[in-house]
Amino acid sequence: MLYKEYLAQHPSGYSRSRFNNTIHIYLRLSRSVMHIGHKAGDKIYIDFAGSKLSVDPQEGMARDAEVFVAIPGL
Repeated sequence: MLYKEYLAQHPSGYSRSRFNNTIHIYLRLSRSVMHIGHKAGDKIYIDFAGSKLSVDPQEGMARDAEVFVAIPGL
């Protein structure tokens, strides 16, 4: 979508591969970081870790399990 918007404004601009390479270089060099200010121990950040994992005990049937992740804010 970003390339289509770029091409609409610059019809004779970069090819798609050159555009993607330029964006990749920019993102690698910009080192974007998000800082969230808070008091230590005041918050906890939680999420699920993507797809379910298969848990295979030595005896019994394998089951899918959600992986819950919690990280204290320091």
